Amino acid sequence: MQTEYMAQVRYEWPHPEVFTIEAKQGMFGGYRQCLIVGGQTKDHETQIVFKVLEYETHLDVNLGILRFTEGRPPTVAIHPQRIAQMTLYHQTRLKEGLQIVTQRIKRAIAQASAEKR
Repeated sequence: MQTEYMAQVRYEWPHPEVFTIEAKQGMFGGYRQCLIVGGQTKDHETQIVFKVLEYETHLDVNLGILRFTEGRPPTVAIHPQRIAQMTLYHQTRLKEGLQIVTQRIKRAIAQASAEKR
């Protein structure tokens, strides 16, 4: 499991029945970004959709005149279309990010439901 080193969260309500949450969680070797959108679809019904994006960062060291890089872009999306050989580490990061966000949304829904009772 990755160690979190920072988290940034931004909330917006573009319309009275719609909300968005954008979160970014930094970790050693990359970061996780999540976009959550929710909206009222009927009376007493809200639909929530979300997307979790995983990124890895690569070493790019500049020592004045000399510059050492791995020959890759500084940030790469962890996705089969971006990384030809998805390692077990990459697959685990994708599953872990999805699992964490799903659990947090479920916990928030349960807490909101309990508060209404």
